Amino acid sequence: MNFDNLPKGWQVKRLGEVAKVFSGSSAPQGSQYFENGKYPFVRVQDVGLFGRTKNLTNTKDKINDEALKKFRLVLAKKGSIVFPKSGAAILTNNRAMLGVDAYVVGHLAIIEADEEQVSKDYLYHWLCNFDVASFVKTTSLPSLRLSLIKEFEIPCPPLPQQRRIVRRIEELTSRIEEAKGLRLAAQKETEAIMPAALHEIFGKAQLEWESVALGETIKLTSGRFLPAKQMQDGGPYPVYGGNGIVGYHTQYLFEESKVIIGRVGAKCGCVHITQSKSWITDNALYVTDKLKDIVDEYLALALRHLNLNQFAKQAAQPVISQKLIKPLKIPLPPSDEQRRIVAYLDRLQAKVEELRRLQEETQKEIEAMRAAVLTKAFAGEL
Repeated sequence: MNFDNLPKGWQVKRLGEVAKVFSGSSAPQGSQYFENGKYPFVRVQDVGLFGRTKNLTNTKDKINDEALKKFRLVLAKKGSIVFPKSGAAILTNNRAMLGVDAYVVGHLAIIEADEEQVSKDYLYHWLCNFDVASFVKTTSLPSLRLSLIKEFEIPCPPLPQQRRIVRRIEELTSRIEEAKGLRLAAQKETEAIMPAALHEIFGKAQLEWESVALGETIKLTSGRFLPAKQMQDGGPYPVYGGNGIVGYHTQYLFEESKVIIGRVGAKCGCVHITQSKSWITDNALYVTDKLKDIVDEYLALALRHLNLNQFAKQAAQPVISQKLIKPLKIPLPPSDEQRRIVAYLDRLQAKVEELRRLQEETQKEIEAMRAAVLTKAFAGEL
């Protein structure tokens, strides 16, 4: 950061001058040190769970009195700020302020503010805006030395100004969080559009047209096994598994596109229409013959409306079988009506995709707004 134009009265100090900088300790090895534990033990994953938080109180692990007696563990005070200093987690730039006194693992740096010089809240927000990942020399085994962390430069206005800046940051970020909440609500509404439309369309079709069992409408069979080592990223032909494309291959099984149903795995029952010239593995069923006049795209929509996953056998590996699928019924209008339904839902899907695109852009704008607020704050422009 450029500190040439800081407001009058601001000083640039090293982090080690305004805070105690230290790290945690090695984690006790053995479940006996965590049984009936009552003291929070903060690990990297606890920080990663929140990404950014000013009130980390709950931890996955808690240590007991036996651990305290046997090991020299490091206690960090409530209000201390922790972040990863070793491993790939450095690159996440996650930050957490402790909401309780807690013991901390050695992979985390601990920053304890000298509140006669710097507010812990000001320091937290500054650290959130400070990209420690930019100081990492290698991404293979990234690490940050405490001596380097102590040298980080921080712009320090007088304490009353720090408190004012914190209030302003939190006021603006609260509005940003509200905007994010509204965006998430809009996203949920967008994701509900197509399921609701399918329910309405096929609900009406069931009243107007005859419903026919799938076993009387189509024939299915499993695809062909293909070892993972034979799939090639550079292959020209897509390979379809239980949930869409899983790789590429130098050969294909089918010249024409096929309607497929995921047969195995947590996503079994998913329905796709393959590209032409593709391979279908034995993790999917595909339509070999049509016994009725049915359009591929209409069939795919009707199968999705059935939500086939709900009929899967819930074993160690969920499975959809032909035996389960064949008795299920779908409405079968004339082919012209099928095409009309497909065209209507395609237009609706295009609108949904546009909404998703706009929502993604809004999300990026919201995140950029947060970064801009912090940048202005620590340049004395807020």
